[in-house]
Amino acid sequence: MTNADRIADLSALWKQASLIFPYFDRGGVDWDGAYRAYLPKVLAAETEREFHLLLAEFMNLLGDGHTDYLLPRALQEEAGYLPFELRYIRGGYYIDGAGEELADLVGAQLLGVNGAPFGRLIGEVRRYSYHVGDCVSRYKLRRLLP
Repeated sequence: MTNADRIADLSALWKQASLIFPYFDRGGVDWDGAYRAYLPKVLAAETEREFHLLLAEFMNLLGDGHTDYLLPRALQEEAGYLPFELRYIRGGYYIDGAGEELADLVGAQLLGVNGAPFGRLIGEVRRYSYHVGDCVSRYKLRRLLP
């Protein structure tokens, strides 16, 4: 991906949101300032995945649950998906659905993934997805945690 491609992608997101997003006056987002701040970040991204995560982070600045950025399918397929569904209940995440091989874990609270504390992982995921407190949609968790 060339720098021109990166600039074009960031610019397209910025322009589209600036044309249709209705709440700039309420959200306290300096959208033009955010564009200027993210331009050097996207140019400095070392990988295509890092670049796309920056675009997700940029769009998340809008703080709107209906505004989302999806990673390209090839990157998502490379990263994979969680082998279970999660549900947020009273401040914690619990396994809500799983295939047969993990069915005995349904209802268990998730405390970590591959040795990383789950609270830290949620903190990272919140940068890229709309959230209310620590609650991130199960759809986004399934795609972003891997």
